[in-house]
Amino acid sequence: MWSTEPEDVVDRQIAAYNDGDVASFAAEFDDDAVVTTFDALDGDDDPIAVGTAAIEAAYGEQFTEAAPEISVVDRVSCGPYVVDHEHITNTDGGERDALCVYTVVEGLIQRLWLAYE
Repeated sequence: MWSTEPEDVVDRQIAAYNDGDVASFAAEFDDDAVVTTFDALDGDDDPIAVGTAAIEAAYGEQFTEAAPEISVVDRVSCGPYVVDHEHITNTDGGERDALCVYTVVEGLIQRLWLAYE
């Protein structure tokens, strides 16, 4: 049986991301999950994706084009929240850091906020 602990859920999502497995990646999100940037909170950006179908579509394109891979630089968690400093590399040589705040409820990611360097 899969663990529903927030850190374990996020670890599975990252493993699927690194494997380029968009279906397994999206399966770690709730059906109504929201992936967004912190700028969207101020109304400056729209969410990246709302719902697993939109998450699968948005990230599937990334997986195909750049085959990105995440390494977790640092992590802190508290209750349903997991906060990662993640380093992302792409096959084209591109790199960037991200602050990722996950909210995990009942074993699924409900919300993911992103801030990029």
